[in-house]
Amino acid sequence: MPKLSENSGPSKMYSMDRKGSLALPPKENSNSYIASPTTGIKIPLKEIVIASENVWDSVYKSRYNSRNKNLLTPATVMNILPSIREAGRNTIAALAIKDENGKFEILSGMKRSYAVSISPGTSLVVHYAEKMDESDKQVLSKTADMHEKPSFLDVALSIKDYKNEVGEAFSLRKAGAIFDVSKSSIGDLVKFGNLPEELFRLFPGAGYVTWRFLKQIVDSGKDNDEIIDAIKNLDPISSDIDKVLSENAHKLLASECKSLEKEILKTLIKKEPKKVSKGFAQNSPFNEANLINGIKVKLETKGAISMTFDKVFFESDTGKKLLKLISLDS
Repeated sequence: MPKLSENSGPSKMYSMDRKGSLALPPKENSNSYIASPTTGIKIPLKEIVIASENVWDSVYKSRYNSRNKNLLTPATVMNILPSIREAGRNTIAALAIKDENGKFEILSGMKRSYAVSISPGTSLVVHYAEKMDESDKQVLSKTADMHEKPSFLDVALSIKDYKNEVGEAFSLRKAGAIFDVSKSSIGDLVKFGNLPEELFRLFPGAGYVTWRFLKQIVDSGKDNDEIIDAIKNLDPISSDIDKVLSENAHKLLASECKSLEKEILKTLIKKEPKKVSKGFAQNSPFNEANLINGIKVKLETKGAISMTFDKVFFESDTGKKLLKLISLDS
């Protein structure tokens, strides 16, 4: 375990009412605790400061945290990166639980952890509890980090991780409750999470992938090997730090992602040519070559046949006979 700077008395940063709404504490309150969102009991907090280079050796994502670590990029933290680099630390502490191995399970603060990890010389400030009920972890992971909600793809991949963790105990109902997903969306999110990570890595972050795009990918019926093969020659969109900190970076990235989605769909879902009727066999009685002049025959969809007669046809003996056969007076 890397050497960490630990204090037993952080300034009180969190308070929570029984409705689950986090707020800054009253200034006169010097106690270091967070109120349990399920029982109201005070949970003591301590503070630890982790050097940038030690972040990922010291912290890990809670199963209840919907942010996906693998898709964190400079583009996903462009809104907090400047302030962290200027202050030399995250200005709002991450919230965590210290586990039995001395590591910190992050309930909220994955973006802050990542931003610090790519900023040499900065530190990650974490407020942590020594223990906490699972029900409290679940609630706090949703309410303590609402500056920017995780994208739907973050949630989809977190559901996948959760499913892999619990195995046969997994259920859509329980996953929907844990990750706050509606019944109408949970099925699609599970399917999105099963798409290959190679697809997601072409984008500068999970928040840049659209729901409609992934729905089209799923609906195409292509398996993961086919998807990987279709995108293997495509270059990922750059999200280096200089680019994401430049003016209008978000607008530029959004435009590039829109073009990338179109390119992927074009490559993966090639439009089938319209089916053209092959007509009738040479010896078919419906082949126009075997019919008298003035009759046109067309094979319609679903096997229907349409015949068109010129006006002069009905002046012939054959035409007059046909009229007599189909006449109500015949």
